[in-house]
Amino acid sequence: MSIRGLCSKTGVNVGMFTYLFGTREKFIERIHNDLFHEFLNELKSVVNSSTVPMERLKLGLLKLSQVASSDRLLLIGLIRDTLNKDPVTLKMHKKFVPEDVLLILSTISDCQEAGDLPKSLHPLEVFSILAPPLLMASLFGPFFHANISKHLGHLGKYRIDDLSKYEQRLNILLKGLKAWE
Repeated sequence: MSIRGLCSKTGVNVGMFTYLFGTREKFIERIHNDLFHEFLNELKSVVNSSTVPMERLKLGLLKLSQVASSDRLLLIGLIRDTLNKDPVTLKMHKKFVPEDVLLILSTISDCQEAGDLPKSLHPLEVFSILAPPLLMASLFGPFFHANISKHLGHLGKYRIDDLSKYEQRLNILLKGLKAWE
């Protein structure tokens, strides 16, 4: 969207927008910066709220699911911008995403050291097993419910994006990983 289009939709004067942000790219960078900082601080707070590695991992992954659910449209936009190689989005990914992922990976490693997860799997492999089912339900659950569930009869009443079910799914995944060794 152009600056003029954005200002028109929000009722903001173009001159004021330019004065505050300069360019569209600087505006997008500011939004990304604020959002990533907020998320990273929330993730750190949640992951550091317990001394038990498995509890820290569960809290971190559930936080990822919660953010994916509440900020679904934003995340889908970020995925789109990443796939389109938007330079501002890629710059923000390089700046923040490694820290998010490293926080979860180090927690997975702590779980492996505590004997809660198999050491035979690389922490990134464990993350790739645990995160997608939770994030996919968060991101695409409403689409599924609106477009597919009506064809399933009584089964269509089940909401895959119900946050109360996430911990249950995560426990199933963790039990499967524990049985890996």
